[in-house]
Amino acid sequence: MKYIDSEASAVFVISLGSSGSVMVKCAANPCGALFAAFVYGQVRLFKAPAVRVIAADTNEYKEIKFALDKLSISDKDLGIKVRESLKRPFLLVMEYVPGFNLDNVEGDRALTIFHPDVIKGFVPDRVPYPPPNVEGNSFIGSPDFKENPLVTLGKILGSDIIMNNSDRAPTVWLNTGNSSNIFLEVEMTPGILNKDELLFDSQGLKEINVLNMIAIDNQTNPLEPEGIREKYFHEYIDSVE
Repeated sequence: MKYIDSEASAVFVISLGSSGSVMVKCAANPCGALFAAFVYGQVRLFKAPAVRVIAADTNEYKEIKFALDKLSISDKDLGIKVRESLKRPFLLVMEYVPGFNLDNVEGDRALTIFHPDVIKGFVPDRVPYPPPNVEGNSFIGSPDFKENPLVTLGKILGSDIIMNNSDRAPTVWLNTGNSSNIFLEVEMTPGILNKDELLFDSQGLKEINVLNMIAIDNQTNPLEPEGIREKYFHEYIDSVE
């Protein structure tokens, strides 16, 4: 089990052996994450990991808590993080996708990965929804279809505007965004298996088979105050003029 800390939530990546891996996320806004995953899964413009919400009053929640406690029994610090993180009424169980985020793409690596003949692209018509379970990879990239990754990126950012998800790119919001929520799925070949340093080398040029650009940590937020649409519009116009 691997623990990933962030400002808003804690994430546990759990290996299930030959069955793959799964992510358990202690999120502050589980409803927004679930709704965004559902919408993106329905429109099928790009890949987004499957998500399930587990409530604290269910047996499944208790089983997950017991399993996390058991996995951290030999690590005191990890055990404390597990107990503190699970003080939430809901958990997100998410599909695990191997790869790295946009923060790990710079220089020559960017020129290599973002060439349209390198990234394999995404075939919406071949993607079943809902997936049978979050442990398996229900989304399949096709080597026969190559969509320019910048087109995929445009679809993600356009969808964020419609969903009012400001936690990725500062398109119509006055913030810095979070480029780590744009993810590149890779094929885990023997040459890079269990070698995180190769994946996370932002200048690395080792041959890596990039399958897809993925939107992760998706959210939707309501437009609460009256007139907020006009406010976003004018802020956007001011930022690009």
